[in-house]
Amino acid sequence: MRKTSTVLVLLLLAATSHAQKFQGIQTIGIQGYKSDFGFMASVNYQKYFTNTLSAKLAGAGEMSNLLNMDHTCLYLNAEMFKDFLKSTNKHVLNVGGGASIQYDQLDKRKELGEAFVRNSFNLGLIGTADYQYYLSKKVMVNASFTMNYNFVTKFAPTKFWGGIGFHYIIN
Repeated sequence: MRKTSTVLVLLLLAATSHAQKFQGIQTIGIQGYKSDFGFMASVNYQKYFTNTLSAKLAGAGEMSNLLNMDHTCLYLNAEMFKDFLKSTNKHVLNVGGGASIQYDQLDKRKELGEAFVRNSFNLGLIGTADYQYYLSKKVMVNASFTMNYNFVTKFAPTKFWGGIGFHYIIN
């Protein structure tokens, strides 16, 4: 009976060893995405102000060959998140939104003619749902889905992307 109790206590400790207090945590991460038009990669920094409120700053790049036109887009996104699972154990569900600044290059090789070449800055709103799972006290994996609405562009004002990535706690 004593051995069984000891094993149960050790299992309970192991199961809860990844429980985190999130306030003050800072992470850096990398992600890969599939977007409406192609593929994206991003790097980000996220800071938790409380156990359920965080902010994320991300830089991303998208490359595609939409309608046989080379397309490149660079993003700088700033978002605020609320954790709806209240950071329970290993699971986090952040939902939030913010602002996006983008630089688009469309048909860089001028294959469809000069009229299709676009180099423009865009401003927009971004909304994200992001599920994170802690693999250890320092490393987590995540899956996210994002919608981006651009005010300025006439070409594809609404974009969607989803992807997976890794985050590392730096403090």
